[in-house]
Amino acid sequence: ATGATPLLRSDIPCTLQSIAPLIDALGPCMQLVQSALGWFEEAGIRHSSVTYRPLSLPMLGLQHLAEAVRNGVEPSSESERSEHVKGGSHRSLCFGSNAWVSLGGGSFFSSLSSRSEAIKRLCRTRCNVLLAIRPDDTKACYPKHMSLRGSSMDDTLFPMNALFRVTRMIKSFSSDLEPEVCGKTNSSRWPVWIIELQSACRHMESMEFLERSGSLVAGELEVFLQEWISNAPVDEEPDRILAAKEMLARIAN
Repeated sequence: ATGATPLLRSDIPCTLQSIAPLIDALGPCMQLVQSALGWFEEAGIRHSSVTYRPLSLPMLGLQHLAEAVRNGVEPSSESERSEHVKGGSHRSLCFGSNAWVSLGGGSFFSSLSSRSEAIKRLCRTRCNVLLAIRPDDTKACYPKHMSLRGSSMDDTLFPMNALFRVTRMIKSFSSDLEPEVCGKTNSSRWPVWIIELQSACRHMESMEFLERSGSLVAGELEVFLQEWISNAPVDEEPDRILAAKEMLARIAN
């Protein structure tokens, strides 16, 4: 050992530097899964029903999220959305006036297609959150439904570029979700937040948001856009090139 400080990977968070070799080893597998999800999407194979996921989250964070949802104001009709974009508020429409979350921690986020199975897991593990996820109305991101053996398993998988918009938060109790299920699993009751989400593909908007907020280094946006265009299906490539040009023009102005 030389005693020198080990080199850190700039593309990996500090908390994950210790497992950087494992991340490198799993990289090809992640690319394969993402490619498979893209193939199913191009073939029109998608799961359009609501999916569910129980979680345990800190109460303080839930309160802050509930406040953000209450304070968020979004154009109610499709015509208002269009006028909002034409008026130059593209960024605020997509992110600033809504509560958005990125799930999965940089990996693939999974959920359950069965509400009953999700509630069973929630009661068994005493989770305080139940996510209910449906595709977005305009730029939907669909999960893929897998055929897995066993019960109470995450059988729907979202692609890595999925973003989730919080549409509503409802405070309830575990015993009120499905009394027969929770009664058999756990005799006590506790508060549970039901968070309704819409899954969306907002790659361009997220890149623009990161660029405008100063989160990207010089030239990083162009690299991301080139990768996004290069990975496009043949019939979508012209549209992606046009969208990238329009976004760069907006940023330049």
